[in-house]
Amino acid sequence: MADYKVIDTDGHVLESMDGLRKLLPPRWQRGRLGVGDNWDRNLRGKLGQEPKSPQDQLAALDKDEISLMVMYPTTCLSIGVIREVPFATALTHAYNDWMHEFCRADPKRLKFVALVAPQDIDEAAKELRRAVKDLGAVGATLPTYVPNRPDWSDRFYDPLYSEAQHLD
Repeated sequence: MADYKVIDTDGHVLESMDGLRKLLPPRWQRGRLGVGDNWDRNLRGKLGQEPKSPQDQLAALDKDEISLMVMYPTTCLSIGVIREVPFATALTHAYNDWMHEFCRADPKRLKFVALVAPQDIDEAAKELRRAVKDLGAVGATLPTYVPNRPDWSDRFYDPLYSEAQHLD
């Protein structure tokens, strides 16, 4: 395998709820930040590695002989079900800032996709632009379900799609 680069294009980061909470404005610093933020995704250590820091993540990449990882949220994938729209938007800002700092440990090997909250589509487009231009995100992820919002093919999402196209 030494002749090949292994790139994990669907890695997941285990978000630090304390780290995210510190990046939120005081108004939004609450005990629980999202759906399932207390769920034990690793079943008490039975499912393998559970990196908690950039250094842990890099060690896991080395162990698995992975050259580069593009990381997606884990707990924050549920961003779409947060009903408080300003909180959802604030959480995406905190998450993207946190991921930017996380990836600074080795920007050549650690990449991230931006998290956007489509509950406010104009703010989502602005956050996508900020995350890509200012923080180095290599793409974006959207939640699979957003209550009381149209299907993803609806023109409601055009501002976000337009920004993504503009950013290439």
